[in-house]
Formats: sequence, structure tokens, C-alpha cells
Amino acid sequence: MRLMKSFKLYMILLLAIPYLLGLNKAVAQVKVAVVTKTINKSIQWVPNMSLQLTGERAEIYCTTHAQPTIDVKIEIVAENEDKKTAESDLNKMKLVNRVSGKTFYLRNYVEIARGETRPRSDLKVIYNIVVPETCNVNIENYFGKINVSNTHSTLSIESKFCPVTLKNITGIVNINSYLGDLSVDNIEGTVRFITDQSDIDINGISGSLTIQSNLASLNIGGMNHPDKTIIQATKSKLMLETGDFTKYSFKFNLVNAAINKPDAMKLNILKKDNAKIQARFNAETDYPFIDIKLNTGTLTIVN
Repeated sequence: MRLMKSFKLYMILLLAIPYLLGLNKAVAQVKVAVVTKTINKSIQWVPNMSLQLTGERAEIYCTTHAQPTIDVKIEIVAENEDKKTAESDLNKMKLVNRVSGKTFYLRNYVEIARGETRPRSDLKVIYNIVVPETCNVNIENYFGKINVSNTHSTLSIESKFCPVTLKNITGIVNINSYLGDLSVDNIEGTVRFITDQSDIDINGISGSLTIQSNLASLNIGGMNHPDKTIIQATKSKLMLETGDFTKYSFKFNLVNAAINKPDAMKLNILKKDNAKIQARFNAETDYPFIDIKLNTGTLTIVN
């Protein structure tokens, strides 16, 4: 796991270099000028209307309210030791906010005119968004963070180099994350996570959960008897805190993986050799199903 963390940090630093090269911040800076432009927008929401946000170097905070509106506060921020440079670079960060059909589009991007230099300031965009509880939300973000709470609809997130925090979410949830850890507190519905070098920490899950993960530490607790749990992981450390494990039906397919489990959990071994273990537990029951495929790593099951 320590090697995994070192590799993740190396990848983040390596891939962040093109962004860092454009910054003009001294290591031992004394004073930095911060220039901010704020945009407020509110639009009327109708059923089946969705939010589509595409961010770059963005901090995104999305929650819900009982009003039939989508309310947005957007702050574009430039930081530089030289205020004039910060002001100039601020104008290079462009923003799109428009409604087309039943979709509200938000997007930020850097635009450089002919003859202009790349931004030398530290640029970022901060979105504070409030949507109706049943508004579908689609987010793409690169280099930043995403925090979503209290949505009860369809939530789709694609992120790179961007931690994701979810709290009190219900509905259909699809998350695709590369080098950005996921922290989840109370989620219910049809949930699918596809991650690469992104740790996952879940506290509270019901409904159905599917995880496809590579190079990660996965901690899943507060399991409220989800209907179905399917986990396919490689080079990962997986811990399941199930509560009463006898209330679940398990299927294991482990390759080069160690398993730690309660002593009372007596597995029905279907196949075992030096590298592979195929086993079942409570196979004859109709209890909630947990299917685990792990290639290289460790699996720990805790009451």
C-alpha cells in the first residue's frame, strides 16, 4: 500500500507539471495579489431539467433546496505576486452558462488569443450550486474537487486528479475517477464506481453497489443489507464491515490475494491452488449477494 501511495503521488505531480509551469509563484513568497470576479445566476427549473457542468481547475460544491430554481454563484480567482498580471490572466478564464432545451450548461476553460502568453497566475473557479432535489446532475472536472450532497435523482461524475465527496445521496449514481479519492457518507440506490488509483471510503450503503477498481484501498462500512454488491479490484486492499456476515451470501474469486475473515465464517471451497481461491458462503440462501473478485491484494471481512 505504501508503494501504491507513492506511485499515486508521483503520477499526480508528473501530470500536474504542465499546469504548474504556467504559475509565477515564488517558493518563499511574501505577498500575493488575489483578484476575483463573481457571477450570480438563477434560472427557473422544470421537471426533467438537468445540470451539465464541465470544469477545469474547479472547486465544485453542489447541494439541493426545495425551490424550483437552479442557483449558481461562480467565483473566478487569479493569484499572482503582480496584481496586473493576475488581472490580465483572470480574463483568460472564460465561462459558459446557458440553457439549451432542458439542460443548463456550465463550463469554464482557458482561452488564449493569438500573441498572448499562457497564464502565469494560479487560476481556479469556485462553483457554489443549489439545485432541486430531483434535478439530474452531470459533472466533469479536472484538477480540483467535487462535493455533492442531498441529491435524489441521477448523479454522474467523471473526474481526474480531483477528490470527490458525496453525502446523503439517493438515486442512480455513476462515478468514474482517476487519481482522485472518493469519500461517501450515506448513499442509496443503483451505485456504480469505476476508479483507477483512487481510494474509496464508504460509510452507509443500501440498494446495489458495483465497484471496478485498480490500485486502491477500499473501505466499505455501514452496509444496510444492500440488495447486491459486486466488487472487481486489482492490486487493492479491500475491507468490508458487514455487521452480521451470516445475513449475506458471498462468492469469492481471489488470485494472489490473502483473505482475513471471522473464524465462524466457514467457507465452501470450490477451487484452491497456490494462487487462486474460489469459494462460497451461504450459497443456498436468498440473502443479499456479495460477489468479490480480487486479483492481488488483501480482503478483510469484519463483523
